[in-house]
Amino acid sequence: KIIQKEQYLKVVVDGIRSLDEVEVFRRVHSVKLISIHASPGTRFKRLSARGRSDDANQEKIMIERDLRELRFGIGSAIAMADYMVVNEGSIQDLRKKFEELMECLLLG
Repeated sequence: KIIQKEQYLKVVVDGIRSLDEVEVFRRVHSVKLISIHASPGTRFKRLSARGRSDDANQEKIMIERDLRELRFGIGSAIAMADYMVVNEGSIQDLRKKFEELMECLLLG
């Protein structure tokens, strides 16, 4: 509703978790859905590198959360993505890939 009211030309929405959310945006706006993917192994390494005291149980918690989100429908939302950015490198690598994609989308 805010997006419609303000009549923004370009908007980034983060954290879409279900196909229902994708469908709402696609009904109202011209939407390009971008999925950012990192393998479970990479995600766990990143969690472990934080060095927090509660990280010992993070792999189990991460897997449980992934399964819960898959049941909620995140897999369907990911499957509907127009673009996928693979996030297996550094934050600088991700930033570069994302900037290149955004440049193509905004100029193309």
